[in-house]
Parts: sequence; structure tokens; C-alpha cells
Amino acid sequence: MNKAVTVILIILLSLVTIVITGVFILLMKGDFNFNFINFFNIGYSENLVDSKEYEIIEDIEINCDVADVFIEEGNEGKIKVELYSEDSEDYFIKEENNKIIVKLNSKKNKIHFGGKQNKVLVTIPKDYENKINVKTTTGDTKVQSFANMKLEVNGTTGDIKIGEVNRLDFELSTGDIKADSLNYISGKLTTGDIKIGNVEEFSAATSTGDIVIEKVNKRIYAKTTTGDVKIDKASLSEDSTIKTSTGDVKIESLEGVYVEASANTGDIKINNNDRHAEKTITISTSTGDIKVN
Repeated sequence: MNKAVTVILIILLSLVTIVITGVFILLMKGDFNFNFINFFNIGYSENLVDSKEYEIIEDIEINCDVADVFIEEGNEGKIKVELYSEDSEDYFIKEENNKIIVKLNSKKNKIHFGGKQNKVLVTIPKDYENKINVKTTTGDTKVQSFANMKLEVNGTTGDIKIGEVNRLDFELSTGDIKADSLNYISGKLTTGDIKIGNVEEFSAATSTGDIVIEKVNKRIYAKTTTGDVKIDKASLSEDSTIKTSTGDVKIESLEGVYVEASANTGDIKINNNDRHAEKTITISTSTGDIKVN
């Protein structure tokens, strides 16, 4: 074997050994929370560790590190919370200041290979109209249809999947957001796509990812750094803005709105632009094409 190659392999092996040794020292000291629960995951835990039922309370707050959160339709006039985990020792469900507070954290310093994932299941009435706040490090938030509910999600890694809610506010580092119907959506996403069916007001941004909307009915503020913005139909009653640094902007159907468009590098094609319209949509891109109608 070539001497230089041998030296490089020895250096790499030494670095790997140092890293592994350091990780195990931190694990032994308890200073490092290492959880591989999503690596070779084989489903959700069926081990119910806590369960409580309440009358309707103003808001619900859910805090978890590695777990998926499910919000589903349940009994009329009741809220039920269930926590599922194989080994968690850090969890509770309690009522405080007219609010339900939920906590479920995975067991520290345990490496999970092929483990079952923690799960938070909340069932609420169909007409629930209060707020649910979800804070998670790694995990998806999955919500059925609740036309009056307000949802706030703050997370590091995980998807948000919604049938219908009144309002969604979010801040997410990595993950996709998908919703069938919303009255209002607002938030920031670092890496991932945002796909919305029907929305009244859209005000959201993603750094790397596409924004796709089937129909927006009132106002839109959409911003991407690297990604496309695609809208099937826009019926706007307020001034709106779409910005992208590197990406195309395409609106299939837009009526009654004046389009003010600019692109540093790219083509602009706007059909039936109404200069006398009362409302304006401003579309700009640094590198990309703009096409409307």
C-alpha cells in the first residue's frame, strides 16, 4: 500500500476513535442526549404511560423532544390526552392556569436501534376553537380537520400535516408543511416545501424549498431564497407580494389585480395585465422566470 495512503488512513482512524471516545464519555457523564429513535424506526409505541381526560379548557400546550403529535377528533365536549413511550421517565399531563400542559421526553443517553417511536395523541371535539401549541425537537405534527382551531408549531426537524384549521403559525428548521384548508398561515421554514390547498391569507417564507398553493383568496406574502412559487388561482382583495432570489414564479389564474414584476436574470410573461385594477401584486426574482396567466 502506498505510504501516503497508509498515513491518511491512520489519521482518519485516529479521528474516528477520538470522536467515538468523546461521545461515550459524554454519554457516561449524562451531558449528551443522544437518541437514534428515528433510525430504523419500526412504528409507534403502544405502551400507554399516561392518560387524562378534561372538560374543554382554554388552550393546550404540548412539549416533547422526539415524538410525533397526533390531534384527532374525539368525544363531544371532552379533551383526552394519551402518552405512549417505551422507556420515558420524563412526562406529565396537568392542568395549570386554565390550560392543559403536556410533556413527553425520551430517556436520556439511550441509543435506539429499531425502537418504537414516542407518540402524543390528543383527541378534541370537532368544533374545538381554542389554541394548541406544539413544541418539538424531532417529530411530525399531524392534525385532522378542525375549522375553528388555532395551531402553533415550533420545531427543529419534522413535518406538519393538516386537514383543516383556522390558523397556523409555525417556525420550523427542516420539514415539509402540507395543509388542505386554512384561513390564515404565517411562519418561517428553513429547509422544506410548503404546499397548501385553499387559503384566505398566506404570509410565510422558506429559505430552501418550494411554495405551492392551489388557491389563495385574499392576500399573499410569499418569500423563498432558493425555490419556486407556484399558484393555481389567486383572487386577491388586498395588495400582495411574492419574492424569490433563485426560483421561478408562476400564477396560472389571476384576475382583477395589476402585476408589477421584475427579474434580474430571467423572462417575464404576463397576460391580461390590468393597469387600472385597484389592487397590486408585486413579484420579484433575482434569478428566475415570472409567468402570470
